[in-house]
Amino acid sequence: MDLSYVIVGVIALGVGVAIGQRRKRSGVDSVYGTQTPATHQTGMDQDKSEGDMSPGMRVFMTVFLGGWLIAWSAGILMAFSTFLSLGGGGSLFVGGWLIAATAGWGWAVYTLWKLVTGRPVNLRRWH
Repeated sequence: MDLSYVIVGVIALGVGVAIGQRRKRSGVDSVYGTQTPATHQTGMDQDKSEGDMSPGMRVFMTVFLGGWLIAWSAGILMAFSTFLSLGGGGSLFVGGWLIAATAGWGWAVYTLWKLVTGRPVNLRRWH
């Protein structure tokens, strides 16, 4: 592993921790980026706040997902070029993998867009 990857990871983690420490709020709970006093929260609002991300986590996830998408895009392009180089005789597996990989790539881009624009990302919606 190249040392530059470790340096970028440490910097991203440090920035995330610094933002998280700076944005601590006293007496106010954050629900999807809005400030709602704790006395007005219902049980449903408290369930929503469990899936909310701290600003530091949002920065870390953005950096991680951005790097992951770059690598995944390279993998998709390599598989696509291999599929085309076979002269129409590409395997059914590679074709299916390309369809699934492209769908996953689209979902990851959508999640990255939500992270960058500050929209809520529900991490625990799958119960």
